[in-house]
Amino acid sequence: MRFAFLQRVVNSGGGVSREYAANKGRMDLCVHYGKNKYPIEIKLHYGKKTIPEGLEQLAGYMDTVGENTGWLVVFDRRKGAAWKEKIYWKTEEKGEHTIHVVGA
Repeated sequence: MRFAFLQRVVNSGGGVSREYAANKGRMDLCVHYGKNKYPIEIKLHYGKKTIPEGLEQLAGYMDTVGENTGWLVVFDRRKGAAWKEKIYWKTEEKGEHTIHVVGA
């Protein structure tokens, strides 16, 4: 139910796999649309290590599924943090991979 909105997006020729097996691990979501795969890893903000570790993990999954672009979504539940710290979009390069990091 949590990701039902994604299913509506891909209804005309795609699908959403949850806990998608990617060799040694499982990425949280993989959106399939046509011949393309869009890997998505979801993390809760737990400090400065969250994004670097998420980038490393997602890059490994991307190698396995043969994709060069992916998304890391970081949910920040800190009560004292300002919205501009929590909500953002930035693009990181990890080796040959482009990873869009989205703060939510």
